[in-house]
Amino acid sequence: MKHSFIKQFLYGGVLLAPAFLLTGCIDNSYGDLDDIDLTMGLGSDGLGVKLGNTEKIMLDDILSVDESVKLDGNNLYYLVENGNTDFEVNIDPLTVDLDIPALEMRMNVLSYDDVKSQFEAFFPGIPVPEGQPIPIKKGSDFIPKGLADSKETESTFTVEKTSHDIKQINWISFDPTEVTLRLHEYKSDNVKFGIEGLRNVVITLPEILHVTNYSSDRWTYDAETHTLTQKNVDLKLQNGDLTICKVMVDKADVNRTFGEDNSFTVNSDITMKGYVDFFVTQDFDMMPDDYVTVELEFVHDDKLYIREVNGRFNPVVNPKITTIDVFDGLPDFLQDKNVTISVSNPTLKFTSDLRNIPVGFNFGAKLTSVKQGEDAFRNPVTLPQVSIDDHQFSTVYYHQGSAPYDPEVTEIPAYAVKKQVGNLSSLIEKLPDYIEVDLGGDQIQVQQDKDFTIQMGVPYTASAAYDIYVPFEFDNKLTIVYKDSTNSIGEDLEDYAAHGLRVSAKVQNTIPLGLKLKIEAHDADNRPIPGVDFSEVSIKPGTGSVDRPVEAALTVDGTLSDPYLLGRIDHLVFDITADASQNGEEVRRLLSTQYVRLADIRVRLKGQVIANFN
Repeated sequence: MKHSFIKQFLYGGVLLAPAFLLTGCIDNSYGDLDDIDLTMGLGSDGLGVKLGNTEKIMLDDILSVDESVKLDGNNLYYLVENGNTDFEVNIDPLTVDLDIPALEMRMNVLSYDDVKSQFEAFFPGIPVPEGQPIPIKKGSDFIPKGLADSKETESTFTVEKTSHDIKQINWISFDPTEVTLRLHEYKSDNVKFGIEGLRNVVITLPEILHVTNYSSDRWTYDAETHTLTQKNVDLKLQNGDLTICKVMVDKADVNRTFGEDNSFTVNSDITMKGYVDFFVTQDFDMMPDDYVTVELEFVHDDKLYIREVNGRFNPVVNPKITTIDVFDGLPDFLQDKNVTISVSNPTLKFTSDLRNIPVGFNFGAKLTSVKQGEDAFRNPVTLPQVSIDDHQFSTVYYHQGSAPYDPEVTEIPAYAVKKQVGNLSSLIEKLPDYIEVDLGGDQIQVQQDKDFTIQMGVPYTASAAYDIYVPFEFDNKLTIVYKDSTNSIGEDLEDYAAHGLRVSAKVQNTIPLGLKLKIEAHDADNRPIPGVDFSEVSIKPGTGSVDRPVEAALTVDGTLSDPYLLGRIDHLVFDITADASQNGEEVRRLLSTQYVRLADIRVRLKGQVIANFN
């Protein structure tokens, strides 16, 4: 006889329906069916089987942990998706020109009238008629002295830029550059004077220049007044050319904004005053047109090699963005088009390494969830801007709840920036194919109200990662769909015919979801069999507490329009919808320790059972 097929059918086929919450399969630890109290009756009373109880069906078996669905340290399920981006800050180089013209001391250095006045004072009683030659003898005790009144000229420091990356410059540093101060003597051919030395000379340098070193054996330097003051030492000309001082400069304090022509010029006064002592090189007569002048020249490299610039910048930041792929990484139970998720605290986490970046940012983003195909949609959410400081590792949380959710850390870092966004969950209420992350335009800007120091033309590159964490804490809008099927049971059913099937059990549920079960019979080609229909049943949601299960009775009825359709059934497909609509306003959490348990399971073939063993 083929009663063993009846046992296999009852055990391997219909019994799978009560285990729909998991995988459509039941724990195989029930022992041999010959040990179960089995009562059979062929005829109008149908065929009844008592199968006993199941073990606890853990939520850990229903929701498999993978790359997208994970468990945190509190056994709370969460969904995670991520992406990354790189962005670069590059300020175009500047052109700098320092022009310090020669300072001409052509007036009142030493003229005919100066020598006439000094000669008559040195030789009282020997007047020199106006316009007459003045005899000057070599070796004479008479030493003419030239008085240099304060003379002034203007230096220029010009800066040009090629783009709009720079708004304002406070100072520019460059490689230490030597500036040589040289004194040149000019005189008429008739004059036979040489410079004996300089006395009490004071030179004021351009106030924008920062002096790092100078000829301290001959001069002192006052950084506040920018003045070089001569010490009591001789400074003599050699072949009409005297290097009186060398200074090193490495910085220019400009404090300027750029004009419409993308340039500016800073003017600084240069002055010199003091005394020049002469000596007579040979006998000669000084004539009214004779003169002696000196010129102060500043010699330096034409090109200044810029190191750093301090100011305010506005470069264009164009990050390279990758989208957040959502659908391809979803588990099967979240891929149905009817799935909706309304969680209480989705969190978007941005982490960026700015430790090598010399500027701070105002950071924002526009996220758009995108679904393609017949159910296409685009749902944008704009994230408010936050400030990220320079030279730091930064973390920014955008969260919907009162505090960010981050399962990857034990504690939210104190330095993290937190911003609450009330509509963040709308990105995933209907699960998209992917989420676009728009950081272009004005979404990332260098902070405009702060001064930063950068190197010109150096590309500063930063990387950022973004993660979306969706903890399975939900309100009454959560819907997930779970599908599974039995293995083939066709060989067990092909010899029988019946009018219906009934599965009954007592359910103990701690999972905080209302569950609805639909069963569909499919043939060997995986096509639904018309005329085989099962009733939809519901299981009340649990409280979420493993110590307080919600108990209820479960009955699933199946009808056959033709008893012989039973022999066409190859497998049963279970369509389980989990729905939080029965939760009211209470927020529920999905934990791996929650379970469903089925007790006192009974299966019956309803109506007249026909067995054809031929």
